[in-house]
Order: sequence, then C-alpha cells, then structure tokens
Amino acid sequence: MISKNDLLGAPAKPLARARNILLDAYFYDIEALSRDELSELSTASDHEGAVIVVAPSKHDEGIRHYRNATEMLKRERDNIRGVAIAGVGSSIVGTAALARNVADTYGFDVAGIVSGYGAVDLMTEAMGGWFFYGYLDRLRHYLEILVEKSPGWFPSEALDDASSALRFGIDPRNKLLPRELDSGTLLDILRARPKNLELLVGHSKGALLIDFVLEQFVEQMDGRPDPYYDELHVVTVSAVVGVPRKFKRTVQIIGELDWFGAMNSLPDLLRSENPEIQPRYVDNACHHLNPGIPYPLALVEALSAYLPMR
Repeated sequence: MISKNDLLGAPAKPLARARNILLDAYFYDIEALSRDELSELSTASDHEGAVIVVAPSKHDEGIRHYRNATEMLKRERDNIRGVAIAGVGSSIVGTAALARNVADTYGFDVAGIVSGYGAVDLMTEAMGGWFFYGYLDRLRHYLEILVEKSPGWFPSEALDDASSALRFGIDPRNKLLPRELDSGTLLDILRARPKNLELLVGHSKGALLIDFVLEQFVEQMDGRPDPYYDELHVVTVSAVVGVPRKFKRTVQIIGELDWFGAMNSLPDLLRSENPEIQPRYVDNACHHLNPGIPYPLALVEALSAYLPMR
C-alpha cells in the first residue's frame, strides 16, 4: 500500500533520489561495493523502511532485498547479527555501503534499513532543518506518525498493518510507530528478537533514529528487564546522542573535525568526561566515511579499535 508520505512527496522524489545518490558517493565508502552491486542498487527502489541484507565482501553473496522487517525475518531471522542505518537523507546505496563496512569489520551479515526521504524530511530541509536535525529529529518522527495516523486529514483510512506477523514478535496492535517508517522497521526487528542480533550501528541521522527507537523500546518494556540492555552493542557514528542508559554497551564515535556531527549532537555529551558515556574522538576525521576524500572517518578501523567484538 502507498503511504500518505509517498503521495505527498512524490513530485520531489526523482530529484531527491538523484541528490541522495550523489550524497552517498561523498559520505559513504561506496568502493566497498562491487561494480555489479552498485549497478543494481542505482536502479533499486529506495522505499523507506525496506531492508537489505549485506554479506562481507569475501563471501560474494550479493545483496538480498526485502520490503519490510516481516519479509526479512521470515527468510533471514537468525542469520542477522547486526543492523546498520545510514543518514544524511541517504539512498539505498549509502545504506549498502555502511552495512558492507560493518559486515567486513566483523565478518557477519548485516541488515541495512533504508532510511528513505519522505515528505516531512523534504519540508524540514526546505526550512534549513538539515543543519538542526539533532534538535528536530523527535519532532520529525512525531510529525510523520501524526500524518500516518490521522485519517481525518486524508480521504483514505489509516494504514492497515494487520499483515505484520505475530510469530515474529511483531504485534499489529502496536500503533506507536508505523510499520512502513524506518523507525518502525527497526522497532519491529528489536521486538522480534532475532536470536543472534548483537549490534546496532547508525551513522549521522541513523544514530538519531536508533536513539529515538531505543527510547520507544524502553517505554514499551515499562520497567521490565530485557537481555538487550546488557547484551546489545549500540554504536553511533558522527552524532553523539542520548542513548538510554539502560543499554550498557554503547559506544559513540565522532571525528574531531566533524562540525556537522557536533551540531547534531547533544552538547553535554560531547563535553562529557564520564568514561561511561564520553564519545570516542577519531583524530583528523570529518563527517564522511569515504576514504577517497581527505579526512575521512575510517569506519572499519574505528569499529575495530573501539568495539573489537572478535
């Protein structure tokens, strides 16, 4: 079903898509993808909330595409050990490049959630919101939710999410986050609890989205304990955010030259000297992860240094 955000943003989507692919070529390590993969991804749908599964380069398995969390869990479920979410209004190319970096670091398959570019994003950026996304992120998500959940604004009924599969722990009665949003996809995966999931990585806006979803996850647990609090590794890259303290294995990485990431970060956390929450600064690194441009944040090296899971 086509969402209302798709309808509202349709006229601008071709331009947004072209712009996002160009941004991905700047911000992400697209050289980590093969020529065939890049060719496929350049024409693939960049539907928000879709999931791609990316294997390490040495496995030569290609990229698997799924429309949503339910489809991905049905086919992949316990294969998934990591989830990656790109930012800066990224396309599916940036999502795949980020997921490939994470997969190559740890040697396991990584699910990349396409963060999309809906109508609310377009309006926010038109108002200059791109540079203040750290402060507007929650407002953006709540606006999207309001648009999706307000049938009185539109002639059609609110989206029907009854197709979500209860057997994967996805409860269609949960109305907090719409299924088709990137945030809804991540929450669906967390609620399904794939047996081997151990890592979340978000870059830029992806870090803000992870923060938002983890807050919703904690609220839904309503004070009950959960193994993820002690076992799930949460890594934010190029944005320092307020990940709920219940998640004990959190690492926040940012380049020391990253003024853009700093603007989208929480100032108190950027300056924190508390070893439990202070960010890890990467010398001579800016916001981008592309090693072909001067002063990159070399993600594989940073992850290996600050989260050596093997």
